[in-house]
Amino acid sequence: MQLKTLEMIGFKSFGDKTVITFQPGVTAVVGPNGCGKSNISDAIRWVLGEQSAKHLRGDKMEDVIFNGSENRKPLGMAEVTLRLSNTGHALAASSEFGHYEEIEITRRLYRSGESEYLINRIPCRLKDIRDLMMDAGVGARIHAIIEQEKVDNILSSKPQDRRFLFEEVAGVMKYKARRQEAMSKLESTQQNQLRVNDIIIEVKRQVNSLDRQAKKAERYQKLRAEMKDLDFRLASVEYANLGAEWTASSEEFQKLEDELTGFHADLGRIESTIEETRTDTLSAEHELSSLRNRIHETETALSRAEHRVEMSRSQIAALGEQQSRDLADREYLTQETVRVAEQKTRHEEETRTLEAAINEKNGLLGDRNSHLESISRDLREKEQSLDEARTGIMNALAASAGEKSKIANLQSRIAQVDELDGKGLSEKQELEKKLLELAVLLEDRERDLAELVSRRNAAQEERRNVAARLEQSLIRKKTLEATLTETRNRLAGQSSRLRSLLELEQSLEGYQKGVRTVMSARKEASERDSLGTIHGLVADMIETEPRYETAIEAVLGDRLQSVVVDSQTDSLKAIDYLKTRSGGRSTFIPRTPREMRSEPFVKNGHAGVIGSALSVVHCKDDYTSVAQYLLGDVVLVDTMDTALYLWNKNGFDKTVVTLSGEIVDPCGVVTGGAVEASGSGMLTKRREIKALEHEVTELNGTLAGLEADLSLVDAAIESDTRIEADLSQQVHRSEIELVNREKDNAALREEIGRSSERVRTLEGEASSRASLRNELNTGIEQAMEVLRGLEAGHSNAQANIESLQAELSARKEELETARTAITELRMEITALQEKQAAAVRNMAELVKTESELRERMAKRETEITDIAVKLEELQEGITTAESEIRAHIGVLEAERQVFVSKQEAHTAKMEVLQAAEEQARQVRHDMEAAQKKLSAIEVKRTELRMKIEHLKDNLWTTYHAELETVVQELRQFEINIEESKVKLDDLRQKIDQMGPINVDALQEYNELKERYDLLSAQQNDINESI
Repeated sequence: MQLKTLEMIGFKSFGDKTVITFQPGVTAVVGPNGCGKSNISDAIRWVLGEQSAKHLRGDKMEDVIFNGSENRKPLGMAEVTLRLSNTGHALAASSEFGHYEEIEITRRLYRSGESEYLINRIPCRLKDIRDLMMDAGVGARIHAIIEQEKVDNILSSKPQDRRFLFEEVAGVMKYKARRQEAMSKLESTQQNQLRVNDIIIEVKRQVNSLDRQAKKAERYQKLRAEMKDLDFRLASVEYANLGAEWTASSEEFQKLEDELTGFHADLGRIESTIEETRTDTLSAEHELSSLRNRIHETETALSRAEHRVEMSRSQIAALGEQQSRDLADREYLTQETVRVAEQKTRHEEETRTLEAAINEKNGLLGDRNSHLESISRDLREKEQSLDEARTGIMNALAASAGEKSKIANLQSRIAQVDELDGKGLSEKQELEKKLLELAVLLEDRERDLAELVSRRNAAQEERRNVAARLEQSLIRKKTLEATLTETRNRLAGQSSRLRSLLELEQSLEGYQKGVRTVMSARKEASERDSLGTIHGLVADMIETEPRYETAIEAVLGDRLQSVVVDSQTDSLKAIDYLKTRSGGRSTFIPRTPREMRSEPFVKNGHAGVIGSALSVVHCKDDYTSVAQYLLGDVVLVDTMDTALYLWNKNGFDKTVVTLSGEIVDPCGVVTGGAVEASGSGMLTKRREIKALEHEVTELNGTLAGLEADLSLVDAAIESDTRIEADLSQQVHRSEIELVNREKDNAALREEIGRSSERVRTLEGEASSRASLRNELNTGIEQAMEVLRGLEAGHSNAQANIESLQAELSARKEELETARTAITELRMEITALQEKQAAAVRNMAELVKTESELRERMAKRETEITDIAVKLEELQEGITTAESEIRAHIGVLEAERQVFVSKQEAHTAKMEVLQAAEEQARQVRHDMEAAQKKLSAIEVKRTELRMKIEHLKDNLWTTYHAELETVVQELRQFEINIEESKVKLDDLRQKIDQMGPINVDALQEYNELKERYDLLSAQQNDINESI
């Protein structure tokens, strides 16, 4: 075979379509470095099936795709097509492509990793290309492609490697490869033979086991068929007996109903008579009531007239008393008028006396005012003499001014000395102040230094505390990490347990074959139409508290695996589906089953009775009817003693189950022991799944909280680490500052020493100035001696002034006495004027009182006149009322006579009515007796009906058969009931002794036997192929 063309698109550096034609005579491809010569040989190697990217000078196979350049985008595919000539028929004629003149091989690779191989544009496998090239002596790994330095490797290779080269060139390698492939297939076949042998051994073991189970199931079915026949016959006999009792009780029931009908007719007739008589008595009572009302009205009118007479007489007596009081009051008012007139005369006389006294006091006040004016004139003359004496003193003072000026000069010099003293003192004070400030500053700095030492110590203490806290945080972190690991392990364990339970629940492990088939098909959309509407299992619809799970699982048993459907039509669909697919058996309950008549259970106060099973079961809202069907007649108790106590009660028709799972059905059959039903543990498993889901959620929350706490602890550790570093730096800075502060305090102490020295110098200068001040003070004392002589003359003049002032004071006292007397006189005049005003006010009050007395007198005169008129009117009313009383008495006597006659007639009618009612009571008593008998028969009929229904339910629950159909099919037969019951108990005992029965074993045996036969045939084929 010869190369004809090489076509490349997107392979390595060949971004555009490139076609290289190998004409006869072409021996080499020449070009500069990097132009792509090696890419041509890589393309040939790649298209022939090279799988190693390293042999193509790359890291991964995607590197062979054109990766773009500055001006071009990368490509998404690389394709190489190699065209070979087959003119020399290098390929055998028997080969698939041996008759072609040219062979075209193509390989494509996409960036997504997908690749394609084609031969003559027909998709093929890589193996097809390798086989084709192997026939032609060409391939990606043979030495038709010789790379650089390959010749040296061939010459220096070992004899064994060189032999490999010769075998390739001679064309022997293809046969070796095919031999190796055949050996691989043989080895694979031998492995398959071993696996098939193992499977056959296992299947044969299962076949043997199922064979035993099938035979056991066959025996079970025979015994169950015989037991079913006996059950059907006994049920038919019991049904016939119950039917006969039902017919007898129905006839008696009808007889009593006819008797009650007659009683009702008699009672109706009597009640009609009673109604007529009652109507007459009611009419008579109405007439009596009307007469009674008229008599009452007449008596009322008579009473009102008598009352008016009494009221009028009472009013006459009251008006007489009022008239007496008014006459007495008129006499009193006359006396008061006389007394007020006398008081008025006395007050007029007192007013005139007070006015005369006031005029006399006013004259005396004028005289005393004149005397006060005379004293005032004398006082003014004395004050003028005092002013003249004071002028003489002023002249004496002017003479002493010279001496005072001299004294002032001396004092000025003293002031200069004092000024120097002041400056020295000021400087001294400033220095002392400075010394004080420096002392304070030094004290402050010493205190600051102590505070700095304290802060440094505090920082050191805080650093130690932070280090201790950091150590506690690290311990806390280790504890949290350990708790976190423990929580994660706990979470992993509980999650694993939850996943295992969920996987078992999803795979329906432990469920009947029919249930698994239906629930698995329900998940497939294509099978849902064949099944109908499936709601789920009974175990999915109900749940209860853990303490009741054993009891509920025991009483429900296999019914926990029952499938809830929408209707009986859906049940038939599901059963047909199981039959067509041999999927086993299952029980189907409609979502709204027929309600069975059952009296609700009422607790009788027994301590061990827990209540109805429905009361301890929680059911989904739409499936309460299913729960009612399954548990409606089930009562939950604590122990077997309580269960037997309930069962022994007369008329108790409920199934009783204890907390430990023992069951007593209405017929007295007791079921107990270890609960081993196939549905056992379903409610527990579901509760465990819910508990695990809740615990996993809580553990996730706890885990999140621990992780959050760990994050907080990590943050605290990081913060405390940073704080510790900051505190270390703070301590270092404090120590440096301590050294600087101590240097500043030393400089401050030197400044205090210099200031103290200056203070001592200023004290010496102050002593010199004190001597000069003593000399100046001596001159001042001499001038003061002269000044004192001048001041002695001034003292005499001052004595004269004091004498004048004494006289002036005496006159002022006299003036003040006169003024006091005038003030007292004026007060007396004011008191008299106030008395005069009070007398005037009293006079006005007396005038007002006199006027009021006249008004009251007039009012009393009017009242006396009105009372006389009223007395006359009341006397006339009494006369009229007495006439009315006499008329009412006559009418009342006539009405009472009529009332007595009508009341006697009414009493006779009431006696007739009472006799009729007594007859009616007797009829009702007879009716009640008949009704009690009827109720007793109805109770008996109800019991018979419940027994028949219970018989039907047992037959349907056990065999899914209708009782009426069974009776029609059996028709006439003979049976010994006692022997049949003994035989039935014997059959049940035999079935119980057989233990668990796999009713699907025969079908499973046939299926497994077919598989065993198929595997045996395959084993024979493998043995023959080897």
